[in-house]
Amino acid sequence: MKICGKCGFENDANETVDCPKCGAIYAKVEKAKLNASTVRQQEETISQKIEKEMGSSYVPDENLYLWEQEARQDRDAYPFIAGLSTFFVFAALLTGVSCIIGAYHFWDILTQLQFFSDRGKIFLFVAIALTDAVSVGTLLAISATLTLGRDIANNTRASREYLLKLATAKLK
Repeated sequence: MKICGKCGFENDANETVDCPKCGAIYAKVEKAKLNASTVRQQEETISQKIEKEMGSSYVPDENLYLWEQEARQDRDAYPFIAGLSTFFVFAALLTGVSCIIGAYHFWDILTQLQFFSDRGKIFLFVAIALTDAVSVGTLLAISATLTLGRDIANNTRASREYLLKLATAKLK
């Protein structure tokens, strides 16, 4: 009696090579199971070797989640880029505040001069507000681009380190 490894069907005929219920070939299913168990064993040995190599040099903080640890490693790996990105956020904030103050001051000057009509004053005020919004948006875009570049560089570095550890673990 043969039992199908794929669907679990019990076949009374010993001379068949495939399962009458699902059509799986017995030899291929057994070979696939052996290969899967071999791959699982290799992955476990590689993981154990990496854990032995790292030893006590890596002690994760139990209060941090994994993504927080990764974010901290990102900031530690590229501190200049993180600082530059923060600088552009503060520059955008200061630009926005100074633009608002400047727009109100400009509105006061326009109302005192009586040079433009009301429609012209509103048009100039809206034009200045749009220009200021574009300036702030540009600074924030630069900050986001720097952060994105840092994240891409860190992911590339982390992938390289992981692949190197896997390669050296397989060679040992």
